Amino acid sequence: MSVKLETFDTSAVSALTDARLYEFLTNKQVGIVDGVNITSTGGLGLHITSGWGVILGRVFTIKSEDIVVNPSLSGTQKGRLILQIDISNGSEPIKFVTQAAQSLPKLRQEDINKNGTVYQLELATYNVSEVSLSELVVITNKLQSLATKKDVEVEFVKETDKNLDDYKIKGIYYFDGNHIPVNPPAGNIVGWLIVIPDTPTVPAYTVKQIWIGRNFIGKDDHLMYTRSHVSSGNIWSEWTKILTDVDKKDLMPKSGGEFTGHCIAPKHIPVSGYAMRNTWVGTDFNNPVPSEYIWFEV
Repeated sequence: MSVKLETFDTSAVSALTDARLYEFLTNKQVGIVDGVNITSTGGLGLHITSGWGVILGRVFTIKSEDIVVNPSLSGTQKGRLILQIDISNGSEPIKFVTQAAQSLPKLRQEDINKNGTVYQLELATYNVSEVSLSELVVITNKLQSLATKKDVEVEFVKETDKNLDDYKIKGIYYFDGNHIPVNPPAGNIVGWLIVIPDTPTVPAYTVKQIWIGRNFIGKDDHLMYTRSHVSSGNIWSEWTKILTDVDKKDLMPKSGGEFTGHCIAPKHIPVSGYAMRNTWVGTDFNNPVPSEYIWFEV
């Protein structure tokens, strides 16, 4: 018979069937749900706390464990800790793997619910010598509960002290005065966070965040900031202010309606309504600085 009902009384549901369902429900997210904190114990040792997570619908659990990483064979090299699934290995389908090399190989991240067999989840990077590791960086891919929708709705955050670094799922989030995040830009504690990934899968390679501050309601309530995250280094850039037409009142001082000639606001992003003049108007007119442009009102 060509049709099979996978879920009914007394049926045996396969791991692959479960994984495909969970992969769909989690929107292909990959990472840690809870726990799995990683710290150095000295020498070549790492301590990993208990926790659990999901890789393409495959649920895994971790018990607290101490491991010794592979040392460098010569001098200081790059190292990393990987959680590796190999569904072709019936005796050990998941394990920790550590690597040390001058240049680390590309991660194997195959579709283990179709034709692939291996998926490697990077948990930490570090520098490693023959006897010790240093500069440990924990790669935090935290899964968030989500429901896939065609239209993005505003989620009203109901918890305090949320870390904006953890918001990498597409969405719009509003933080009011009673539910303030720990790291908003420039002290703007109330506002909207817009999260835009570059791929539908999670984690995305690049994530953009836009913060719209809400200081008061009015025509000049326009404070906006942006920053980026790249998964390979697990690093957020600094918040950068987005300039609007309203900002020109502060950035372009005039005398009698004319530009005063002072060098102000170097390195700002060009905005509509201004023209760039590649001339230095500071203290040294004979030595313009190409990296610092001045924006004049047209």
